[in-house]
Amino acid sequence: MSRVVPARLPAELVRGVNALVKSGRYANRSEVIKEATRLLLSSGGLPPPSSMARVAARLVSALVAWNSLGSVARGEAGSQSDVDILVIVDKGEPWRIRRSLYELIYPVIAVLGVDISFMVVRREDWLDMLGNGDPFVALVLKEGRPLWGQLRHPA
Repeated sequence: MSRVVPARLPAELVRGVNALVKSGRYANRSEVIKEATRLLLSSGGLPPPSSMARVAARLVSALVAWNSLGSVARGEAGSQSDVDILVIVDKGEPWRIRRSLYELIYPVIAVLGVDISFMVVRREDWLDMLGNGDPFVALVLKEGRPLWGQLRHPA
């Protein structure tokens, strides 16, 4: 059973993928990407554990809370469901942390065939949203499932 894994590739890689298809070696771009992924995973081409550990340690030092959202959190997940995770951080730029999370988790996504989506929000922004009664925050507090930390303002 195959699944769609949306990916954004740099223009240079897209040109290379398109050239392989145009050469007739592969029927389409999906076949190129599947073969490249198989080769990477079978070659043990994952980052060394020490570099993954450094990324994880840097991320953990910035984390305030993790919370699952959506169909998985509600217990309604189906075979095509993705896993939505809200991450609250108190250090760093959310976009950089999100990128680091994907770098860390991508090998797992590729092997398991499960799409994992991260939403990273600064703690300050989360608390502002919480204080203003933001509907998204209300939904997260109602339906989300805590994985680590707390989403409410400490007493």
